[in-house]
Amino acid sequence: MLKQGDIIVVNVNPTKGHEQAGHRPFIILSNKHYNEVSTLAIGCSISKTSSDWVFNVGLPGGMQTTGKIKTDQLRSLDLKARGYRFVESAPKEVVSEALEKLGAIVDYED
Repeated sequence: MLKQGDIIVVNVNPTKGHEQAGHRPFIILSNKHYNEVSTLAIGCSISKTSSDWVFNVGLPGGMQTTGKIKTDQLRSLDLKARGYRFVESAPKEVVSEALEKLGAIVDYED
């Protein structure tokens, strides 16, 4: 069972518009409780971009996966249908920063 912070590679085709395509690294951001009861996992793509976009979260050196988490590219993934390959788990600090930036995007507005 995947855990929050796990990094996987998954084929996200077909895509449309500005969505990233092909085999992509993703970080799982849905928590353990959701992952246990759902057939989906929720995550964000990881890009090799050098962009300093405010919603990107960089992965630290020393990881097998390189690049930046694109928290504005949140996606539900049916991993049973798509298949995936586990790569590694991100440090808690990276997961916390990604969730914080995601929260800024989806925060409730009055």
